Amino acid sequence: MIDKLTDEQIAKFDYYVKEGIRKGLSTEPVEDLEIYEAVKLLYEKGGLIVPEKIYIVDSPHKAQLLANFLKTDPSEEEIQKVKDDSFANIPKFEKSEYFSMVWGSFEYSWLIFYEFFRNEFPEKFKMIDDLDGLFACTKTGGVIPFDVCAIISRKPIAINLDADGKLHCGFGPALEYTDGYSVWALHGVRVNRRTVMEIESFSPQEILTESNIEIRRAMIDHYGQDKLIKQSGAKTIHRDLDKLGNPMEILNVDIGELEPINMLFVHDPAKGAYKGKLETGIRVPPSIKDVHEAKAWTFGKTTEEFNPDIEV
Repeated sequence: MIDKLTDEQIAKFDYYVKEGIRKGLSTEPVEDLEIYEAVKLLYEKGGLIVPEKIYIVDSPHKAQLLANFLKTDPSEEEIQKVKDDSFANIPKFEKSEYFSMVWGSFEYSWLIFYEFFRNEFPEKFKMIDDLDGLFACTKTGGVIPFDVCAIISRKPIAINLDADGKLHCGFGPALEYTDGYSVWALHGVRVNRRTVMEIESFSPQEILTESNIEIRRAMIDHYGQDKLIKQSGAKTIHRDLDKLGNPMEILNVDIGELEPINMLFVHDPAKGAYKGKLETGIRVPPSIKDVHEAKAWTFGKTTEEFNPDIEV
């Protein structure tokens, strides 16, 4: 039993955190032979028989599609074709099943905890050797382990993050694999390719009527809030301060025959102190003309009912 860590061991926390992040986000390619050996070790440490068939594909998404394809009892030739095809050409299934995965390199977010204790207390934590299979699988981008076969994804070829460590890229995929499968994201919010690469193709009305508030906020930020307001012809209906002294305002956008759009813009406390920009736009009913009434409405309350002692 460990009662206390030494100051020297505590001082190593930062190193292990950085190592876990570095290894987890590594896009360094790994040879197929290393991948095969890693998967064999995963099965052996789990007390399982290593399957004869081990399929290596280029992305976790293709791994899932191949797993579903295997349910149709295809020939080895058909399996090879699916493995080699680009992401766009892989057969789709109306009712696909999701298969649990060992998430390869991304598992380092928790494996690094055990690596610390195994390295610092090698005599007391021999049982952690049972995790060697999982450590080995961090050379992959994910494993779907079946009894009769294993499907392994290679690691991504690109991982892009913002300063806060969230998936983000304003000029390409935030996460990209060699078969073309990609994840598009803006500051941790998953969006589609058009939002990142063709934001100018959206009209202000399309952006302001996006139903998902997080996606709408990402779109507004990527498009440019000042530009959006100018091009939409928005007019300020009401402006005032909240209890913390941060500005709030309601903008009205006339979109022709459709119901007008009223947007309440407020400061997002998660962004820290107010720096001259209202980050969050929330659509409110056109009948609301007062910022305090609009803010109360977003909480499902009237102005009289919404009177918090503290606003954060």
